Amino acid sequence: MNLNNKLFYFCHGNLNNYNRPPDLFDVLIYGHEHVGYIKKENNKFYVNAGSIGMPRYGSPNSYVVITDEEIILKDIMGKVIDYISYKRNVAHHLILSDISVIIISVI
Repeated sequence: MNLNNKLFYFCHGNLNNYNRPPDLFDVLIYGHEHVGYIKKENNKFYVNAGSIGMPRYGSPNSYVVITDEEIILKDIMGKVIDYISYKRNVAHHLILSDISVIIISVI
């Protein structure tokens, strides 16, 4: 899926993830580990949505919201855990968009 000239790659995470990325992507969105995080490395974004129902290793229950500019990792109370602006390539941008979103979670 292309969004703001970024190629998003969505997968479960057991075959492609931070340690085994696919060949072509700008933003990799996955789960499998049940630990939510957002990482940026070599101009690539790695996003694990975590898990709403079964988080692991003491991580909070979490999900990801994707807007046309940002990726936001939230806990089940809606508190922002982490966020990044992929459109501007700026980490931890302070203004969250008020637009349509995609919500990703592992239950």
